[in-house]
Amino acid sequence: MDELLSYGLLTFATLALPSLGLCLAIKVTKYFNLTYGDIITAGAFLTLLCNLTFGFPMIISLIIGMIFTAALGVFLHKTIFKPLMDLKVNPLILLVVSLGAGFVVRNLILIGWGPQPFQFSIPLARAKHIGPLFLTTNQIFIILTCILVAVGVFLMLRYTQLGRLMRATSDNPELSEIRGISIERVYVYTWIIACALAAMGGVFMGILGTIKSGMGGGVLVTIFACLIVGGIDNPYGAIFGALIIAFAMEATAIWISPPYKVMAAYLLMIIILLVKPSGLLGGEKIQWKYFLGFLRSRQS
Repeated sequence: MDELLSYGLLTFATLALPSLGLCLAIKVTKYFNLTYGDIITAGAFLTLLCNLTFGFPMIISLIIGMIFTAALGVFLHKTIFKPLMDLKVNPLILLVVSLGAGFVVRNLILIGWGPQPFQFSIPLARAKHIGPLFLTTNQIFIILTCILVAVGVFLMLRYTQLGRLMRATSDNPELSEIRGISIERVYVYTWIIACALAAMGGVFMGILGTIKSGMGGGVLVTIFACLIVGGIDNPYGAIFGALIIAFAMEATAIWISPPYKVMAAYLLMIIILLVKPSGLLGGEKIQWKYFLGFLRSRQS
C-alpha cells in the first residue's frame, strides 16, 4: 500500500498540471486541440536543450522551457487556429488541423533529437521517509510543486481579473465581447497558461523517467482520460480525474502487470463515458459528437 501511495502521487504529479492546462483551454476556447500532447513533448525538449546543451541549472531550464513552450502555443494559435475560428469553421476541421499541427511539431522534435530517449542532467537525490512514503528529494519537489502550482491556478481563476475574464469568456463569449472584453486576448493568456503547465508536466515526466520525441500521443490520450473521468471542462474535475487515473494505473502496475497500466486508464475512461459522460464532477458536453466521431473515423 505504501508503494501504491508513493507511485500514485508521482504519477498524479505528472498528469495533474497538463490535465488542468488542457481543461482550461477546452473550457475557454470551446474546441479540442490535439496538438497539446506534442506541446508537452516540446516543453520537455526545450527544457532539455537548456539543461544539457547550455548547461543551465534545472530550475532555470524549466522556466526558460515554460516561456518558449508558451510562445509556441501562442504562435500555433495565432497562425493556425485563430484564422480558422474567425471563419467559424466546423469544429471537426479544427480537430483535424490540430492533429496535423501536432504531427509537424512531433517530427520537428524527431529531426532535432532523434527517436532515442533522453534524461535530464540533475544531481543524484537522497531518499527520505515521510510517514509511509519513501521518496527522493526530486520526487518530493515534483509533488509539492504540482500542488502549489495547481492551487495558484485555482486562486488565479477565483480572485484575479484575468481569472474573472476567463470565466466570463467561458460562460458566454458573445456577451463578454459585447461588454468590451477582448476575447482574443483571453484566448492568448489561456494558451500561455495551458502551455506553461504542459511544459511542467513534460519536464516532471523526464525527471522521473525519460522523454522521447514520440511520447506526446500516448500522454495526450491519458490526459483526455483524466478529463473525461473528472469532467471535460471542470478544472477541479481535471485534478480529481488525474488523481483517479494515476492511482488506477499504479494499482494495475503493482497488482497485475506494468504493461497493463495504460490499459487501465483507457478502460476507466470508457466506463465513465458509458455511465456518466459528463464526468464524475460534471462538465458541459462540448462538441462531444465531433470528438467521438473523429475517434470512430480513426478506427475504421
